Amino acid sequence: MAEIIEEIYEEKFGGKKRGRFQLSRSQFRRLGGRKKLHDAFIDEVADECLELGYILIIIEDIIAVIEENVVLNYRSVPKSIINSYIEEDDDDDEDENYKPEDDDD
Repeated sequence: MAEIIEEIYEEKFGGKKRGRFQLSRSQFRRLGGRKKLHDAFIDEVADECLELGYILIIIEDIIAVIEENVVLNYRSVPKSIINSYIEEDDDDDEDENYKPEDDDD
């Protein structure tokens, strides 16, 4: 399945010679030869794709494919911007064992 995704990535369509694309869950299921599409199968394919340098992004009923290198070349957030969102607490030293409960905010 990952090799099929790689081949599709190299196909010319949508006005581009190659590149990112999206599949519906139904298309993904049919390409995988499945009657039902289980998350475990998507995860397995995502792992195989990553080994080939592609990232699967699941958004509702769409599975998007993008090259890993595209993401790796995204701009990095400077420390000054990160620090502007972090509250300084004089009582908390940078403890190596500190693990925040929820880092998603």
